[in-house]
Amino acid sequence: MRKLQLIGNTVISIILIFLALVLILEPKNNYWIVVGVLSFALVIFGFRYLIFYFFLGRKMVGGKSLLYRGIIAVDFAAFTMSLNDIPITYVMLYLLVVHAIYGVISLLHAREMKRSGSPGWRIGMVYAIGNLILSVLCLIFLGKIETAVYIYAVSIIYSALHRIVTALQPREMVAIQP
Repeated sequence: MRKLQLIGNTVISIILIFLALVLILEPKNNYWIVVGVLSFALVIFGFRYLIFYFFLGRKMVGGKSLLYRGIIAVDFAAFTMSLNDIPITYVMLYLLVVHAIYGVISLLHAREMKRSGSPGWRIGMVYAIGNLILSVLCLIFLGKIETAVYIYAVSIIYSALHRIVTALQPREMVAIQP
């Protein structure tokens, strides 16, 4: 991993931990900050994919998937920005569904890594299972909104720590010789 990516992942992790601490300190009133940051991150993520598609991805094999990812991310961002006026229960339900989907995608990715013989599949599997468990716990305690917010904050910290761990993992470089 390049040093710039390492620094970027570390900064994003620190921001996530800060947001989780903000949620823990005042669970009833600060959820809109998390929603705002999530929508901003989705906009950045979506536009990054769209820009990459228009400049380079059109010519790549499977480049259309970049276009679809970008469009879906921007669409989710627009939906997330519109969550200001609804009750916190529905916002928490939306956030935990997003977290659960990410956990399922991580689980599928870890299975694929195991099939290909990658040594890092265990960390991915633990992360995916942890995400799914935290999402289920958040769903169980959705009636007690304060507890659900605490569980969601723990899941944000869990994701941030996973980003730091994966950023610091050594990567193998494969050199192609002519």
